[in-house]
Amino acid sequence: MASNVCQALEPGSWAHDTVSRRLRENILSRVFADNPHLLPPGSRAEAALKALDAELATAATSTLRAIAPDGGMAWQMLLATS
Repeated sequence: MASNVCQALEPGSWAHDTVSRRLRENILSRVFADNPHLLPPGSRAEAALKALDAELATAATSTLRAIAPDGGMAWQMLLATS
């Protein structure tokens, strides 16, 4: 039996609201607010998140750019400091 998958294309669904509004207005804004020590002005991390924010602002009419693979180094570094 196939599962009933919630898709972000269905207006009014939790997934649609998350992708179209919550990701930018709530989640990404909290990343900036809760992590100023990790996002110093002018840093690559800050620039990347600001670029994502700009892309999400027009997500309904534009295509998000692909993220270049980095070998997972950022994730490995995060795990090493935990």
